[in-house]
Amino acid sequence: MARHCNRSIATAVALLTVALTTGTAFAKSGAELLTGRWALAQDSQTSAEQQKPYKTIDIQPCGDGLCGVSVTDKGDCGETLFRDLTLHEGPLGTFADGSGPWGKDMLDLRIVYLDETAQIGLFLSSFTPGANDEGTRSVEYHETYQHSAEATCKVK
Repeated sequence: MARHCNRSIATAVALLTVALTTGTAFAKSGAELLTGRWALAQDSQTSAEQQKPYKTIDIQPCGDGLCGVSVTDKGDCGETLFRDLTLHEGPLGTFADGSGPWGKDMLDLRIVYLDETAQIGLFLSSFTPGANDEGTRSVEYHETYQHSAEATCKVK
């Protein structure tokens, strides 16, 4: 009986040690969660020419935030899409805010880490001011991306 009890305790301690070290090893900062090469999770419903640079994006830390570079279908580095996105981490999750090009316009850009699927959502939206500080926000572009590789493209 004592032998069985000692084996159970040893097994429990081993499992607890694995659980604690595994949890620590996989805990990532917000920048680490958003860093990498991200490709559309599925074919885009948006066929606009402005969407092309956003098909695959390399996201890396730069300055005090995150920067993103478009990756072509051939894997070449393209234009810089955004610089110094402000990173936010909190009870509502991990996301980064800034601005990015949509054709000839600069729009508000937000990248959100989706915990449930380990994907990111990218939103480009415009704000039209109205009377009395009211206005409307319209989302021009929203897609979900999956991590496909390490980021290799650098901001120019």
